[in-house]
Amino acid sequence: MRFGGRGCGPRRSGIGLAVIASALVLAQLSPAANGSTLERRGSCDAIVDTPPRELGAVGAERAVQCLLNRRRAQVGAPSLRRNPVLTVAARTHSAFMQKHGCFDHLCPGEEPLDERLSLAGYIGDGLRSYRFGEAIAWGTGDGGTPRAIVRRLINSPPHRALLLSPRYEEVGVGFRYGTYRSRDEDGGLYTVELGRRVFGD
Repeated sequence: MRFGGRGCGPRRSGIGLAVIASALVLAQLSPAANGSTLERRGSCDAIVDTPPRELGAVGAERAVQCLLNRRRAQVGAPSLRRNPVLTVAARTHSAFMQKHGCFDHLCPGEEPLDERLSLAGYIGDGLRSYRFGEAIAWGTGDGGTPRAIVRRLINSPPHRALLLSPRYEEVGVGFRYGTYRSRDEDGGLYTVELGRRVFGD
């Protein structure tokens, strides 16, 4: 599912969202955990409203994770832990979309999400169950800040269901300056990869 639109006036901005999810689940989840130190301290507040042109990739990614975990805490869902493999996968997909001018979960010449995660080593042997999902979003100007991106994602029912689901435990966020149309456009392009793995004997 995808949404997009254009604003008007001096703060004109473009927006776009999309979501995908899949799972092989054989186990129950543990109860919700408390928020991480990052969310409790509120250390992301300084950058959540920073325009895309002033954002560094790591700061933008951490701000999105922080904001998502705050929202999850409000509904009793466990905080998402950053997973380096999911982070690389998210960054790679954002870069691929931008390079190929594509805003989708499967761009021409790209592997499907399950194969990308398998090649990256997130899904593999030894797993008793796994679950994964992906949300992508972009915005220009004020619409490309971490807060604006997370707000639009949470205000979209399918994205909210994915991002606030207690069935996920890990996250990787990938940010690229620009949009899927151009790296020179004043915007932010985001990929959020969610996952949960249960290892068997």
